[in-house]
Amino acid sequence: MVMHRADATCRTWTIRAVLLVILASVPGALWGQRVCCEGDMWLKWNNDRRESYVWGYMIGYSHAYWIGCRQAMKSLPPGTSSESIESSCRERQPDFSKGTTFWTQQVTEFYKAYANDRDINVDEILEQISNGLTLEQIHKYPFMRRRSQGNDAEK
Repeated sequence: MVMHRADATCRTWTIRAVLLVILASVPGALWGQRVCCEGDMWLKWNNDRRESYVWGYMIGYSHAYWIGCRQAMKSLPPGTSSESIESSCRERQPDFSKGTTFWTQQVTEFYKAYANDRDINVDEILEQISNGLTLEQIHKYPFMRRRSQGNDAEK
């Protein structure tokens, strides 16, 4: 019985060692980095596909926004009015009233104007447009993990 347990322990360590070697040999590019470059992918899509992406973003963003607001209202201490949070949520809710065509055109114009910024994700551009930034301001925005720095004025 002791020999059987020793064999099992040996096999377990062997499997762990093999897994460690496999994981260590996986290229660093696969470890939590985004795929480059969403802008290139976006420009290859037809307009219907782009608008579908934007529509999905708008629906998902709005849904998550209101889930967050409802959660904030639920977390208030008992007896506290949720009117201020509800009012604040209504004032700050995302305004997608310009429709998918506007948002799609903005992203497309951005990627065409700033080819070196095609590593910036579509959702990051949409978020900054919703924050009121111009395309040039988005180009200069200090995004995390960004390939270009937005200092060059390429066109």
